[in-house]
Amino acid sequence: MRSGQRGRKKLEVLIRLEETEPDKLRADFQQFYNLNLDGMGIDYSYAHAACLAANLPLESRCAKADCEQLQWSTTDYLLARVVDGVEWLCWSKSKKAQKKGAEPPEPMQRPGEQSAALRKAEATDKEFVDKILNMNKGAD
Repeated sequence: MRSGQRGRKKLEVLIRLEETEPDKLRADFQQFYNLNLDGMGIDYSYAHAACLAANLPLESRCAKADCEQLQWSTTDYLLARVVDGVEWLCWSKSKKAQKKGAEPPEPMQRPGEQSAALRKAEATDKEFVDKILNMNKGAD
């Protein structure tokens, strides 16, 4: 990729963030670069701002707005794994776990993941459900 194309892509990132997340972009520039967006084009160039916007860290508000999985920090994910492990360990030592067909507890839901109930509902054959519901209408 030529440098002109890379520069255009960075500028597109800056423009998109200015349009969709202006407050987050302003706060990120202030926090991570100690730059006021009002100085763009005066104190620093648009190309420089585009480079900075395209390279905001994963902890930035703009990055978190783009990707649900980034809403949690590494520490949050590690703590969720600890919670899942403790819940499974407690369950495995319970009387409930000794029963045939016992299901372990569901892991803590992470950002960007669907719950098991939602996954099951989406996998359900809607035509089959409609057919059953229509069969019950005649019984009324």
